[in-house]
Amino acid sequence: MNSVTLEAALKSSIELYSRMTALLRSIEEDLGTASQEALQQMNTLLTEMQTEASVTDQLIISHLTGEASAKSSAKKLVSERAALINEVLLLNRGVMIKAMGVKSLLAHEIGTLRSGKSALNGYRPAQHNQGRIVNRAL
Repeated sequence: MNSVTLEAALKSSIELYSRMTALLRSIEEDLGTASQEALQQMNTLLTEMQTEASVTDQLIISHLTGEASAKSSAKKLVSERAALINEVLLLNRGVMIKAMGVKSLLAHEIGTLRSGKSALNGYRPAQHNQGRIVNRAL
C-alpha cells in the first residue's frame, strides 16, 4: 500500500479542489476583462491542478478499494470532497458557457469590422480624379 494514508490523501484532495474552485471563480469573473496572458496563466495553473488531482484521485481509489475500516473512518472527508468536485463541475460549466459567449461576441465583432472595412473600400474616389487636370496644365 502507499505510504500516504487515506485521510491525508483526502485532505490533500479537498485542499486541491478548493483551490480549483477559487481559480475557476476568478476565471469566471475575469473572463471578459482579463488579458490574454493572464487567462493563459490561469489556464496553465488549472491544467496543472487537474493533473495533480488525477494523481491524488488514483491514490484515493487505491485506498478505497482496499481496507473496509479506512472507508468508514473517512466518510465525512469523502462527502466533503464529493461536494467540492460537484462545485468544480458546476463552475467549469459556467466558465465554459461564458467563454463560448465571449467567443461568439468576438466573432460577431470581427465580422462587423470586416464588413465595415469592405464597405469603406467601396467609397474610394476613382483614380482619374487625382490631379490629372492640374498636371496637364503645367
